[in-house]
Amino acid sequence: MKSKIYIWLPAIMLVYLGFMVFKFKDELLGAGRHLQFYSTIAIDIIVIVLMFIFLRKRTRMRERRREEDRHLESRHNRPDINEDGKK
Repeated sequence: MKSKIYIWLPAIMLVYLGFMVFKFKDELLGAGRHLQFYSTIAIDIIVIVLMFIFLRKRTRMRERRREEDRHLESRHNRPDINEDGKK
């Protein structure tokens, strides 16, 4: 099974964000620190989305590189094809 770090790591971060919002909501909103509360949530969501995008891109690049390596190895191991690709 392929590791889908770009899915489960942001999911863990979202669960953590949800827990922190639940735990500190009354304390921050009760003290009148609305801007701090909502800006922290917004920044966390932006970071989680960016993490998802960059991890997905990194995973796709690795898969593409592995596929190219497999393709090159299969061409290299075939005795009927030279290194320049001619028979």
